[in-house]
Amino acid sequence: GVACTKPPRTGRAILASLGILLGHLLYLVILASATDLSAALPEPAPPPPADFYTPPAWQWSDAVRSMLPWNLPVLAGAVQLIVCWLMFRWAQWLPPVQAPAQVTRKAGESKSAKAALPSGFGWAPLATAVVAAVTVPLALALCTAAPELEGRRIVAYDQGYLDWLKPTHESYGQAGAGVYGMLPEFVSSLGSQLYTSSALTEDDLASADTVILIHPLQTFPQDRAERLWKFVRGGGSLLIVTGPRVQEDEHPTCVNRLLEQTAMQVRFDTAIAVTAYWQHTCDAWAHPTTTGLEERASGFGLAIGPSIEIDWPARPILVGRWGWSEPGSEALASTRYRYEPGERLGDLVLAAEQQIGRGKVVVLAEHSAMSNEVLPYSYQFVGRLLGYLARRGGNPLDSGRQLLGLLVCAALLGLIGRQPDPARLAATAIALALGLWVSRASSEWNWEVLPHRPGGTSAGIAYIDSSHAEAYAKNRWQPDGIAGLSLALMREGYLPLLLPRITRQHLEQASMLISIGPAKPFSAGESRLVQRFVESGGVFIAMAGAEQAAPINPLLERLGFHVPSSPVPAGDHTPEPVPLGGKLDPYATEIGVRLPYVPHGRSKAELSLHAGWPIQCSPDAQVIARSEDGLAAIAVRALGRGKVVVIGDTDFAMNKNLETMEGEIVNAGARNVDFWRWLLPYLTGGPEWIPPDPKPQEPSSEAAAGPQRIKAGRGVPKQPAASQEDAP
Repeated sequence: GVACTKPPRTGRAILASLGILLGHLLYLVILASATDLSAALPEPAPPPPADFYTPPAWQWSDAVRSMLPWNLPVLAGAVQLIVCWLMFRWAQWLPPVQAPAQVTRKAGESKSAKAALPSGFGWAPLATAVVAAVTVPLALALCTAAPELEGRRIVAYDQGYLDWLKPTHESYGQAGAGVYGMLPEFVSSLGSQLYTSSALTEDDLASADTVILIHPLQTFPQDRAERLWKFVRGGGSLLIVTGPRVQEDEHPTCVNRLLEQTAMQVRFDTAIAVTAYWQHTCDAWAHPTTTGLEERASGFGLAIGPSIEIDWPARPILVGRWGWSEPGSEALASTRYRYEPGERLGDLVLAAEQQIGRGKVVVLAEHSAMSNEVLPYSYQFVGRLLGYLARRGGNPLDSGRQLLGLLVCAALLGLIGRQPDPARLAATAIALALGLWVSRASSEWNWEVLPHRPGGTSAGIAYIDSSHAEAYAKNRWQPDGIAGLSLALMREGYLPLLLPRITRQHLEQASMLISIGPAKPFSAGESRLVQRFVESGGVFIAMAGAEQAAPINPLLERLGFHVPSSPVPAGDHTPEPVPLGGKLDPYATEIGVRLPYVPHGRSKAELSLHAGWPIQCSPDAQVIARSEDGLAAIAVRALGRGKVVVIGDTDFAMNKNLETMEGEIVNAGARNVDFWRWLLPYLTGGPEWIPPDPKPQEPSSEAAAGPQRIKAGRGVPKQPAASQEDAP
């Protein structure tokens, strides 16, 4: 509706160009000097000594320091807004173009004659623009084919830093978790089989659909490398899961020698994220393996490793945006690092792929996603990755679809730019947004990984709900994390996985569902699904104290339980519950048939609550743990062919009440790890395990300071620094 009276004058055009260039230059200079600027800020004064902690007063230097360099794009936006304001301020504009006056109808003209419409108006251009706008995201973001691993054969190269052990009893923490022992179980749950090969012979490759190289350390023999590349060019898929290069001089990486036939190389650096495990710091491209996962914490299972250098025709799958590249591997061993000027900031490729002949090669820069302790969090990404390698097609990054998307974009720009029309612009924007939403939702739905029962394990799949804002931390080994619970389930033969949403398809294939202090209530449909899951033979375990009881109580009441809430709202005369204190009496006192030695006083097995509250249950429920004053703390109720367990303690299964990353048992006198070892077989009718007689504890000066801890993980070597997940 408005237009310039004449082309911009030469002087104004030069000033506008200089303003844009100077704005960019100013931003880049400040960005490059971010570390020096942060060091130049005045240090805050130390707080005065006090008996109790008091938050320090706000200081502008601390606020600015926290913004460098990650919030500096705001500065770039502010500078460009100033430049735009000046450009519009100096422009000279015509008044709005008036619509042509309606022509007066002459005598004898038909009354149906209409006034002339503006030349830019018409239904045909509008419909064409809408169709083009919907086509763009469908071409560039829709992942059509679903992952298919049923009957596929995956061969893992059995040379390199490999450990196929599973978690075992009496070995705790990260050192006792094993590394890749649960990966074959997970692959089996997807309908495929994982085999190992130490030579990659012709027979091994002839029957394989995908070959996996996990952190290889030895140089490939020439004949073996030729067989592998012949397999890829013939239509096979190769996944190279690399790791940090700790000592490049003594152990040159064989990965880069193997990748010489591609446009990908693994850098000798350490990619450092500003958050633990690259949570919410990755830029996931429109790819079948990542669509819909970028918003989930720890969804990719990455820790600290190198980055990947790529060139055309290789293309990125996963890019670390909020992080930097630390040269070498010293940061991995020392865990001390800070961003320095000159280091690559952002745009760190963490996963990439390239088409080679009729096959494809995918490089993953870090191997933690496939490890035992990370797989419960990253299984969606790992399952999609394996399914993508086993199946052809369906990738929006293919050259043909990218070219189609560019052509449609060019046509769309021509349609809306030739004669701008408000209705056409609005319809185009709505169509683009709708097409993008449909593409992302359909892609996530098509590529959702659904493991099948029994999953190759002796006990089946144990889902830990993560769809109702649960109380546990997503950082695995934090005190509020649940890495210890995952390992306890693995020791009993379960495949523990975090459940992104409760659906009938998920629960039909599961053996157990665990809920830990949800802050979001279960919907009526979800409650019916959980009840049906238990009645058909599943086990549901709920852990919630009085503070977190309100959201889950409607579900528990359907199952015959209730946890009194605290605090009681004003005006409610319901008696407020009192927290439980002290250790609990033997948790098997009412199960004399299962544990017949208890009534004779032969043993006293104890457990420890972190913040216990009483629970209420129906008369047919079996209380297996009571407080010293007789209040129920843990109870089991049979419902249909399954069982429901309610524990009046939200933190009962968290690391701070179970085990630590270093392999220490929390509250050694009341071993909760033994409780889970006894409880899980009891719930499923497996072979019973009797807790041992408690050993007398020697009094020590540390006893009064807090819970006693004992070391575990005997005989299990710790992983080298290259595989530790020391989060920044």
